[in-house]
Amino acid sequence: MNLLQLSNLFSFKSVSVYYMKWLIDKVGKTSAVIIAILAIATGLITCWQTFKSSTRSDISGAWKLKFFIESSTMKTYIGETHVQEVFFNQNESVIMGNGEKIEYNGEPLPSDQHRKIEYAGTITDNLLKASFKLYGLLRESSGQIKVAIGEDGRTLEGTFIGTAANTRGKVTGEKID
Repeated sequence: MNLLQLSNLFSFKSVSVYYMKWLIDKVGKTSAVIIAILAIATGLITCWQTFKSSTRSDISGAWKLKFFIESSTMKTYIGETHVQEVFFNQNESVIMGNGEKIEYNGEPLPSDQHRKIEYAGTITDNLLKASFKLYGLLRESSGQIKVAIGEDGRTLEGTFIGTAANTRGKVTGEKID
């Protein structure tokens, strides 16, 4: 190998080393930018989740729920209304409730005709989905409600289905405490 060839080789290696250093420097900067973007995105997601959980309505307390029967296998049930007074307890997104059926077709029920009712369900965003069990005089019946929580956190509106004569209809609710 002559001196000219050695010089060209050295020069090529110098250029290669220069480009390798440049490439490593760029990759390092790119990695730092990617890490910074990921850190910012993680922070924003955490802030959003904290905001959402802090703005979720807490429906704990006393409620009056009104059921409007729109369809049933017992035609005489269609058009009836039932009112329940329920106390809900909320733990994060889990809901439990206990109460009584207190009114039938606009008339208060005598206390000996009040019927116990229990609820269990969850809240996702502003939607409450819960199962219920009503302890009637002759039998137990069950069902489900799916209701939207009003922006003020003091109203409910949605639908229900029940096993007693396959009832279906609308349900509304109003916080009373």
